[in-house]
Amino acid sequence: MATREERPLSASARGRVWLWVGRVLVALVGLIVVLLLLGLLYQFLATRIAYRNYPAPGEMVSVYGHDMQIYCTGKASGGPTVVMDAGLGGGLLDWQTVQPKVATFARVCSYDRSGIGWSKSGPTPRTSQRIVKELHALLSDAGGEGPYVLVGHSFGGANLQLYASEYPKQVAGMVLVDSALDTRVLDKDLRKAVAGLQPSPLTIKATAPLGIPRLLASQEGSLPKRLAQERTAIYNGTRHLYAVADETATVQKSVAEATDAAPSLGEKPLVVLSAGARQFPGLTNKQAKRTNEQINDFEAGMTNLSRNSKLVVAKDSSHYIQFDRPELVVDSIRRVVEAARDGSRV
Repeated sequence: MATREERPLSASARGRVWLWVGRVLVALVGLIVVLLLLGLLYQFLATRIAYRNYPAPGEMVSVYGHDMQIYCTGKASGGPTVVMDAGLGGGLLDWQTVQPKVATFARVCSYDRSGIGWSKSGPTPRTSQRIVKELHALLSDAGGEGPYVLVGHSFGGANLQLYASEYPKQVAGMVLVDSALDTRVLDKDLRKAVAGLQPSPLTIKATAPLGIPRLLASQEGSLPKRLAQERTAIYNGTRHLYAVADETATVQKSVAEATDAAPSLGEKPLVVLSAGARQFPGLTNKQAKRTNEQINDFEAGMTNLSRNSKLVVAKDSSHYIQFDRPELVVDSIRRVVEAARDGSRV
């Protein structure tokens, strides 16, 4: 005879179990819905507060039907004007450790690519080809007169190399600040490992409206406090993060196009700044060392874009040389500006 513990549950007992399971599931679903709504509300309010606390520093210019932000300071001082483009995920705020000092000897403009920072979203895909076309229109509509000294960090370096290829007469010189890597130069196993370090565009777009990136954001320790707070506030807006996701989706194609374009600067001055202390979280020490060596070789090769060029290694600096060694970036820009003015060597 079966004991009491071994007897199967009666129909009424099974019904009560399923009733409680159902209630728990409903409660969990309800909790998830509440958390999602709270995330949406948090992100909406935080973004509105960010734009209220940190108004756009420059002017909005209509480019192909949407407004873009450009921020110009300093005086012409005999030209040329310095134009700066930031790395993936960054905008004009990434240059505010450098721009005020450059403004003492040249007119200098930083800007936000479409969807980035204060700029409104533009059409997709967000390739370097489209970015260069928009930048050309932005500079023309903003009343900027070329030729320009182009200063590009990381992805911005790829964009501006393509700009120099498309509009060579508008270029007086160039400074590449740890310019973006064309991963085709890496060993096959390293290409796969480095690709895994890139955030998923889908993940960025799924989490951005819920405020998750904003909650997880950490401020750059080497930056002045207010600038760090402003970057965190503005760069975690949903529009900004969607633009980052769209640029990320096509970044390797864009960098490859810029590499293949290989602008010939002739005797125009060029300084290539290379980071001396890059970090590769997620790679093994061996992979990181090999990756760093191959990046160094790639960047050293960029000096071949001009017969008047110089390679400068920023020792003890991470990928963001303008944060860790802003004086070195300013000095490099000054060298190129002066060489462009008097035809000297860098």
